Amino acid sequence: MKKNIYKLYAFAALLTLSACSSDEAVDTVDTANVDKTLVAMTFTASQEGEGSTRTYVSEVYNANNKTIVYWTSQDKISVFDVKGSVGKCFELSSGGDSKKGVFSGTASDEADKYTAVYPYTEGAVLNNDGSVSNVVLPSTQTATAGSFDPNAALMMAESTTENKKSLSFKNVIGLVKVNPGFACSKIIIRPSDKTAVLAGKGKLTYNSGEPKIDFSESDEKSYIITLEGNIEANKDYYIAVPAATLNEKWSITFVSSDDKVYIRQSDRSITFERKKVIDLGTFKTADTPWVSGESGIVESSQEIDLGLEIQISGTNYKVIFAKSNLTALGLAENETDFGDYFAWGATEPWLTDYTRAADGSVTSPIWKSSQYNTYNWATVPYKDPNADECNEYTNDGDKLNVTKDDAARLILGGEWQIPTLQIWTELMTQTSSAWEEDKIGYRFTKDDKSIFLPAAGFFDGIECKDVRYGGNYRSSIAKSNKDVYNLCFINVSVYSHIYVRYYGFSIRPIRLAKISD
Repeated sequence: MKKNIYKLYAFAALLTLSACSSDEAVDTVDTANVDKTLVAMTFTASQEGEGSTRTYVSEVYNANNKTIVYWTSQDKISVFDVKGSVGKCFELSSGGDSKKGVFSGTASDEADKYTAVYPYTEGAVLNNDGSVSNVVLPSTQTATAGSFDPNAALMMAESTTENKKSLSFKNVIGLVKVNPGFACSKIIIRPSDKTAVLAGKGKLTYNSGEPKIDFSESDEKSYIITLEGNIEANKDYYIAVPAATLNEKWSITFVSSDDKVYIRQSDRSITFERKKVIDLGTFKTADTPWVSGESGIVESSQEIDLGLEIQISGTNYKVIFAKSNLTALGLAENETDFGDYFAWGATEPWLTDYTRAADGSVTSPIWKSSQYNTYNWATVPYKDPNADECNEYTNDGDKLNVTKDDAARLILGGEWQIPTLQIWTELMTQTSSAWEEDKIGYRFTKDDKSIFLPAAGFFDGIECKDVRYGGNYRSSIAKSNKDVYNLCFINVSVYSHIYVRYYGFSIRPIRLAKISD
């Protein structure tokens, strides 16, 4: 980020509002190691920070940006007594709004020492090596002015054999502080590559009092973090992040309350550290160096002008195509890359990573979360809770809101968008097309320019179908409350087709350039 100095401040960590549950995932536990003799007990807990702790960020009280932080009445922790056990839920019983809290619950009193995780996480398990599995850092966080999402505030503690009932919690995460000078509905941190995972289900290790979360073995992970809600102008907001480094060209996106997309892309890397706040400063629509122009973050070498023209409401436009398919982080590197798979109306893919095998098949899927781990009616945007249909964009011809629900615009910025049915129809009529067996896909050519659409197949549920045989590309146009229009092909023909919304399809972004009279 140009001419931006990151200010680092120690902070006192964090919290949960999640309720304790008696439904423990005992099928994941080695029951031979679990002591079933539980007794009532209490733990005294503190957090690292500026002397006192509180499970939300309060207003700064001096010029050094230090905060006073205390426990709150709704705090809950997971306590682990025996290796191989699921965490027991302990609730704050006294010490609310004070420096030290007392947590009460039931556990085995025969443990040599205890491990605890904050916030309480249902199904978290203490492993034999002392790490804790099944802990979630959410990729979507709820915005609170002057604070952060309690469900994203991860801490870990280990007691000693000498003082078993005392827990000194250490922060797992760091915070990114932003102050938008305009009202927003979303703030998105997006890396330029998949070097660092920013959220998902991970494993916590205490690491001699420097705890960290590891996502490397997880089948649920996300490379982006979204803060969403009623984000007010000129107020501080905090986004919880793991210790990680984002390479240059990472970006931060603001979706304003009046449906405009503002993207700022860095020109250098950034490193997040546990228990530190990185202050990115204030972002204003007028004087912030936003990514400008119709091309957004897309370089000129990634654009293709076929000479394809369309008319919209009496105005003539030239259609500029992206050279490759859309991914959660930008454009795929090569024209033959499959890119990511998007449900209709989704601004990010549920499938966050996969392996493309030597035969071209898609294997080893990794999902965003336990909620978004399939492409079906349960995960489609705008799902009607009472039926297998949707309650937005329900009429034939309804077009996705380009700033709220168009993945191409949210990810690439500029004037990029998902093609309309009209654009796909003109592509089929104004170009010649041919199946390329060596690259496995269709090439569309006009004069001496061409674009290539790989046969990436599509996702139905957890299965990738028709890969290396067919291609399925989203349009932004609905057919009904269930179906939408798409460009499709198999290795013998290209056609437009109507399919259900929840399938995971490819996206090839376009932008429109007005032709002067």
